[in-house]
Amino acid sequence: HVTFGLSESDDQQAVVKSKMIQSASKSYIMVDYSKFGLKSFSCIGSIKLVDTIITDSKMSQEAIEFFEDRSIPVVRPELDELDG
Repeated sequence: HVTFGLSESDDQQAVVKSKMIQSASKSYIMVDYSKFGLKSFSCIGSIKLVDTIITDSKMSQEAIEFFEDRSIPVVRPELDELDG
């Protein structure tokens, strides 16, 4: 969620994921398009913690632009394979 940040429905998983992101030199978030804009129970952290988002081809152009405007690249493997 844009204002809430990264979230997880399981609070224990949120703690683990938060620690993993904090200890990593780079964070890659893999999530399908249907999860963008949703807010779950436990906050993992700000979207500023994300270095790259990996998603599917159904992610909206608006969402892609939102992240890219914040210098967070969005990778969509299905489309990238067709372009290459």
